[in-house]
Amino acid sequence: MRPSLPTTTIDQNPDEYVAYVEELEHAAERLLHGGPAAERMALVIVDSLAERLLYQHSERCFRASEAPIAAFTDPFPAARRQQTLDDFRRRVQLAQTDEKFFVFIDPILDELDAEIFRVAHDYRGPGYHRGQHNPALGGPLGRLYAQAVGRAFSRSMTHSFVTLSPEAVRRLERLRPDDTDPNINWSLLRDATGPITEAITNPLAVDAKQLARELRTDSDRRLHVVAREIEGLRRELPDERIAELVEAAQHWAQHRGDAELHELAREEQALEHRAEEDEDELSDELMKRMLENKLAQIRRMEELKNETEIRVDLDTLEMLRRRADRLIEKAAITRLLHAYRELDKLLRILEAAIEWVARAWDQWVQQAIDEARGK
Repeated sequence: MRPSLPTTTIDQNPDEYVAYVEELEHAAERLLHGGPAAERMALVIVDSLAERLLYQHSERCFRASEAPIAAFTDPFPAARRQQTLDDFRRRVQLAQTDEKFFVFIDPILDELDAEIFRVAHDYRGPGYHRGQHNPALGGPLGRLYAQAVGRAFSRSMTHSFVTLSPEAVRRLERLRPDDTDPNINWSLLRDATGPITEAITNPLAVDAKQLARELRTDSDRRLHVVAREIEGLRRELPDERIAELVEAAQHWAQHRGDAELHELAREEQALEHRAEEDEDELSDELMKRMLENKLAQIRRMEELKNETEIRVDLDTLEMLRRRADRLIEKAAITRLLHAYRELDKLLRILEAAIEWVARAWDQWVQQAIDEARGK
């Protein structure tokens, strides 16, 4: 683990504090007035703000565990510190930890905000790294995330005093709600931050019932597309064969990068190249090596099949339809987000598996046509 010296927190650095508030404001404006592209960028901004809060809180807990009066504080040896800093979910859990475990450290996340942090970060990753965005959830989730970050930012403020420049005060004053004390004490950011972040994020309110209806509608649309693709396959294949291919897709997805299979495939290519160059009949030794290679590939694939976690099959479609129908029963945001996240995970796998089956079948049919034509 790299040497780590204490750093100043956001509320101890006036410039950093103002910049943080303005970044949150910028993300909120994108969520309010932008389209899908703006919502994607806003989610990235808000996730960055969340990461900074969680990192700062973790460092505070590390320092608290080193205090002379911290005899009953949770210890943080080097390995645990690194695990915490490397794992978003560990940092979220730490940010929820009750204050009794750390001297003078208050939690910055409650149950609702912790769940929003986890779900939003899970969606931000595929969107940012792989371009996999969910249009139905992007905007609402970004709004919920911004509100949660605003609340966590307010809770993260300590009782320390800072001196803001006149320019910084001017930049913050324009965000102050009209109904707050006009003589707000900007030196005590713990009192000033709540009204400021609420003014920024209150317009981002999300109605749980409306969101549930939107997520159900989007899920129904996606499930209809999958059902239509399955019906298309059924015109040429029996259900048993489709089921086998759906399972094969999951084997392929989980083990396509297996090093041993890649090595055997390269060896097979080299042996086939030698066989093509041999103008005479294949030698017994070469035929033996080709057979051994083929058997080794079969054995390895059987080994890997036993390790595959089969998540979806043809019955999954109906099960997901029932889950989608139950979304509108979730009155609380936390329950709704959790239910939709689990549904979406399986639906993404099913969508990808059916697409893989359709593409693989088309390729097989085309190959058979080419072979029949002598190509």
